[in-house]
Amino acid sequence: HLSQATMPLAFPYGSYSEAVIAMTRKLPYTCALTTDAGTNGDATDLFLLRRNLIGDDDDEALFAARVSGLTTLFQHARRPFRSLLLKQEEPQKAQVPSLNRM
Repeated sequence: HLSQATMPLAFPYGSYSEAVIAMTRKLPYTCALTTDAGTNGDATDLFLLRRNLIGDDDDEALFAARVSGLTTLFQHARRPFRSLLLKQEEPQKAQVPSLNRM
């Protein structure tokens, strides 16, 4: 496959739609890159490839964690715990005594 010419497309500004993807498939493009964050696997649509942000100061270990999807997995795993912490930090509403008038 290395001798075959490839022609990837990066969607301008990350904008795409089902219609644009359908048109892209009809042209000689071999794949298309979105600006959607995440990892790609064997089942990933070649015309909806996601990307990972790699920081200038990322070391080799953080780079490996980002491209393997480990950082994304960690972010998803901590969401339920984070929402619990946020609920605990919310100020308790003051109880206003009710006035029963007769």
